[in-house]
Amino acid sequence: MTNKERFLAMALGQAVAPPAASKRVAADGQPATAAAEATPLPSRFTLIARNGVYWSYPYACVGLIECLTSGHVIIHCTSPEVQSIELRGRGLDEVATQLAAQRLVVLRETDHPEFETGNTTIREIMVNLAKQSARGSSEDV
Repeated sequence: MTNKERFLAMALGQAVAPPAASKRVAADGQPATAAAEATPLPSRFTLIARNGVYWSYPYACVGLIECLTSGHVIIHCTSPEVQSIELRGRGLDEVATQLAAQRLVVLRETDHPEFETGNTTIREIMVNLAKQSARGSSEDV
């Protein structure tokens, strides 16, 4: 079963076995992704920016996972602080599948995307925060 078929089956609510754990090593020696290999499922995943800033986000606040292309994934969030998380790169359909199966534990921006040779490369991670107005409605930052 391809990653695209697996993601579609999960989106339709069909039971799908989680994909095998994988690690893609970036040019700088750090893996672009790391998947959980054992149960229980992780409760959070970590986003690591190339400048060293990192965020830990709970799976409980993940809403729709939108795989626009294999190079652009949007994670729509249900928390009042974060509106969405956008990933740009290459081979992100596998990342979307692992997120949907709650198997992903680390997402790392690549230091030098121009030198990447692996299938999965995360060129950019954008965390879009929701801004609270005085009335309590959410607006884009």
